[in-house]
Amino acid sequence: MGLACEEGFNKIRTRIETIDPSERKVLAVFKFQITQNGEIVKTMILDLVQLTLFEGDGEAECRMKIDDQILADILEKRTDAGEALKAGLIEVEGKRELLLVLKEQIAHLN
Repeated sequence: MGLACEEGFNKIRTRIETIDPSERKVLAVFKFQITQNGEIVKTMILDLVQLTLFEGDGEAECRMKIDDQILADILEKRTDAGEALKAGLIEVEGKRELLLVLKEQIAHLN
């Protein structure tokens, strides 16, 4: 069974390929712990320092634990990340302020 957020991560991969390393505005690592029914089913690392996105675990400045469907809705712009955060739908550890920067980057996904 695939995850609802996979298409959004595919868009992120495509976007990463177009980023000029000399013009990056965000130099941070994000960890997405994707859940279904409250259980972590997949962990993705978005490394905007090395410009990579991969499945696996690792260190990150900002870790988010989020339901698969909610993440899919955010990545597909059906749900606002700020509103989801306010509603307690995203559990965050680390530098919360990086979420605002990431939200801006998600806005540029096609």
